Amino acid sequence: MTTRNILVLGAGMIARPLLRYFLTHPAWQVLVATDDVRKASHLMGEHPRGRVIALDVRDTAALAPLIAESHVVVSLLPAGFNPAVARLCIAAGRPFVNTSYTAPEMWALDEAARKAGVLVLNEIGLDPGIDHMSAVALVRSLAYTGATIVRFESACGGFPAADANTNPWGYKFSWSPQGVMRAGRRPARYVRDGSEIAISDRAVFDHSWPFAFGDLGVFEVYPNRDSHAYLAPYGLTGARGMFRGTIRYPGWCATMSAAVRLGLL
Repeated sequence: MTTRNILVLGAGMIARPLLRYFLTHPAWQVLVATDDVRKASHLMGEHPRGRVIALDVRDTAALAPLIAESHVVVSLLPAGFNPAVARLCIAAGRPFVNTSYTAPEMWALDEAARKAGVLVLNEIGLDPGIDHMSAVALVRSLAYTGATIVRFESACGGFPAADANTNPWGYKFSWSPQGVMRAGRRPARYVRDGSEIAISDRAVFDHSWPFAFGDLGVFEVYPNRDSHAYLAPYGLTGARGMFRGTIRYPGWCATMSAAVRLGLL
């Protein structure tokens, strides 16, 4: 059995299920490098194949040898740290996986990664990630039947089950609270009836509407970043409608819009 060394950078709110999954594989050794050793140790638990060390990810002299000793690097860091880590992974010839949207700084590394034969896999969480895969699987299955898709809409979001919806926001943080807040201050773009709709970063929460979801009731949906950019990757070039949205309980957008107007966001 070949041992594989996995380096996980960061130990935020989404780390627990990832670590538990990794540790189910008997040949995988997991090293978590983080600035919060106490929290990471709690998430990891006592496990013979799991280890936690302290690391400031900005310390490239300390990070580079950890990357060189690993077989794959997984980043759970805030998105702004990923380009620097990716550059080190490309230099060391190590695959790099993260959950963040692909920023221009990451796209700038595409040619170098290809030349080095290094996989740099971005947008591989829930949103973005699972939503991309389920969407493209559906699009391809319809294309296989000869169907022509003229409009695509999707909505994704994580929020409490009805019996756990116990606060006025109708939301409980399952990932970085700062990341949740920042995500709502991104400009958005989508396509409706062949026309491009652009929304400024201050108006995203004012651009929402009801979203009925079967027996679960009515929610609300608002634009999720730049849907237009996914027309080609989804195989939908020429479609007259393209919308990716974030779904929440009713009242979320009104609350967040007020926070924007008050200068709190």
